Amino acid sequence: GCSELSILGLGGNRLIGRIRDDLSTLYKLRALRLSRNNFSGSIPSSLGNISSLQILSISRNNLGGNIPAEISRLSNLHVLELSSNKVLGAFLLSSTTFRIFSITNNLLSVRFPATVGLTLPNLTLFLADLNLFFGSIPTTLANASGLIKISIGDNSLTGSIPQNLGSLRELQVLHFGHNPLGTDKA
Repeated sequence: GCSELSILGLGGNRLIGRIRDDLSTLYKLRALRLSRNNFSGSIPSSLGNISSLQILSISRNNLGGNIPAEISRLSNLHVLELSSNKVLGAFLLSSTTFRIFSITNNLLSVRFPATVGLTLPNLTLFLADLNLFFGSIPTTLANASGLIKISIGDNSLTGSIPQNLGSLRELQVLHFGHNPLGTDKA
C-alpha cells in the first residue's frame, strides 16, 4: 500500500515508539518529516534504502545511538535534520548532495571531524551547536565553499579559528560562541 506516496509529514504529533523499518518500502518517498514527536530507539539504517529521499527531518524526538552510515548512500538527500535528539557517537557521513545538515543539541562527544568540508562539500547550512565536540575547528570547512551559516557554538572546541574561513564568499553567519577557543584545553 501507499506505493505512490512521495511526502510523509507526521511532524508535531504525539507519536511514540520506534521509527518503523518498513518505511523503507516507500520507494517513491522524497520527504520524510517526523520531527516534534516522541520517537525513541535508534535511527533505522533501513532509511538508507529509500533512494528517492531528498528530505529527512527527524528532529525533536528521543532518538539515540549513532547516525547510520547507510544515510550517506542516499544520493538525492539534500536536507538531514537530526537536532534535539540523543544521538551520540561519530557521524561518518560523506555525501556530495547534502545542503543542510543539522545535528544541534545531541550527545555527540567525539573529536570534531577533520574532514567535514571534504566529505560534505556542498553544504550551505552546518548546524552542530550544543553537543560535546572537542578538538579544533578544521580548515577543511572552507572546502564547502557554498556555506551560508556555520554554527558550532556550545561545544568544547579549542585552538584557533581557521583563517581560510575568510574565503567563504557566501557566509552570512559564523557562530563559534561558548567554546574555549584560543586555548589548547577544553
